[in-house]
Amino acid sequence: MNNIAIFAADEQTKFILEELEQQQVDINKIYLITDDEEDIYVEFTYLQNDIAKTYLNNIPWDEIELIIFAKDLTSSDNLKLFLSKKIPLLDLQGVTAFMEQVPTILPGINDSDFDADAKIISLPNPIVSQALLTLQNVIDFTALRGITLLNFLPTVFFGDDGPKKLIDHTLMMLQGNHVDEDSIAFSIKPIDDAVKYNNMLMMQINKILPNNNYVIDIHSIKTPTTYTLTQKIHLAYAEFKAPHTINAEIKLYENYNALLENTRSLDDGILGFCNTYQTEHSMAIWNVADIQKYLIAHLGVQLLKLYDTKL
Repeated sequence: MNNIAIFAADEQTKFILEELEQQQVDINKIYLITDDEEDIYVEFTYLQNDIAKTYLNNIPWDEIELIIFAKDLTSSDNLKLFLSKKIPLLDLQGVTAFMEQVPTILPGINDSDFDADAKIISLPNPIVSQALLTLQNVIDFTALRGITLLNFLPTVFFGDDGPKKLIDHTLMMLQGNHVDEDSIAFSIKPIDDAVKYNNMLMMQINKILPNNNYVIDIHSIKTPTTYTLTQKIHLAYAEFKAPHTINAEIKLYENYNALLENTRSLDDGILGFCNTYQTEHSMAIWNVADIQKYLIAHLGVQLLKLYDTKL
């Protein structure tokens, strides 16, 4: 692959560069885009070489083969700018996954839907990725009658400053100081525009698993946690079909460990499982994951490799 450009927050950029090295992707040159002229002195390491950020007005767009976009909707103006350059774009945050014309690909599940001619190709929202990757080797999707997904969302899902706000509000309350009604400390409540948000997640699941004939029910709750995304997934099925005879908890561990290619372990807090139980026609699973940025980077590089093979 020739030259690519990456637009992401610093921590996300670090994870993406690590994954490019880990998965041994052959790239001629990488540009790290910034929209802050004071940010050009920040450097990262890739293949033992230092890479400085480049201000977006100084990017040689005619030399760029692909843009990796890994920011949220607050960067929509930059997204419009990148699209105006007529360069293929991979959306790792799922910002554009709600658009009907944008292929939404979860590597390993619906690779055949990849369209190399599309202007934008998107990963799903990390909530959808975590849920479907958990289920990938657990059950035959064709045997399902219904999925109920309950998401306990951390504050980081509502802005990178969410964890700091949570810590500040918690300290204020513990010190007996007044905190306004919008405090997120010790507060569990449905997210704003819950119906719209959950429908967006449901639409992405339907794009990845089309022509399904089962019911999908999604609920999302805002919780006073920093980075940990917890999910309860309840499955109803006509007949349980599993690829192995070992129990569901071990299968789940093997599935996710294969995804991470042994670069992380459960001890790192990436993904854990508890209270997995099963009856003749149902299963309930709790999963917990801490580092969505790593999952985004790993899947994003898988998406990049798909793009390279489809050209």
